[in-house]
Amino acid sequence: MCYKCGKKVKNLYEGLCIKCFRKEYSKKRKLPKQLEIKRCKFCGYFFYKRKRYNTLEEVIGRCLRDCLSRFKEIESAEFRLVGNSIKVAYTVKLGSKKITEEKVIEIKFKNIACAECQRRISEYYETKIQIRGNFPGDILNKIKDFLSKMKRKDAYISKVEELKEGIDLFVPSKSIGRQIANYIKRRYEVKVLITRKLYGLKDGKKVYKDTILVRFHD
Repeated sequence: MCYKCGKKVKNLYEGLCIKCFRKEYSKKRKLPKQLEIKRCKFCGYFFYKRKRYNTLEEVIGRCLRDCLSRFKEIESAEFRLVGNSIKVAYTVKLGSKKITEEKVIEIKFKNIACAECQRRISEYYETKIQIRGNFPGDILNKIKDFLSKMKRKDAYISKVEELKEGIDLFVPSKSIGRQIANYIKRRYEVKVLITRKLYGLKDGKKVYKDTILVRFHD
């Protein structure tokens, strides 16, 4: 007999029927009623603790692992998406007993602009690549194709300026700038000159920007 509700049952869990047992011990596991998911409105990626995730399932899995890891008695868990909700089922071990509990968590999406997209919008750059001389007409498309094959979030061109004397490309990192220069140098007969100029201070540190001159033979 359950000492709490008085119901006669075959199996008791620490003196309680399964219904009272779940009600009593699930109070100690306060899972969130709502989970806030950050999603970039520009690139569509999901973000959690400064890390980027490709799919909603990946970021939810990471969030739930962090949440459930606080409870040592939870042995395993699984979830599935139902509309804008997450249905979580997890196995709890208390002593020699194992029970399965379920929880429904609402998803709240928060639209953000991730750091990389903010850079794109602001046309942020660390390196300017000056392409000069008798360069191929399709050089810009070849560079874009080269960048598209790189598995880096900063592998893009922030801005393009077409000038009478050539093309200026602005890219968001010094590393990407040098890789573009090396890519061109491997395929064409060119001269490359790299210069660096002090741009300003950030958090008390000097910030430099590179200019890479890539000159094709006339």
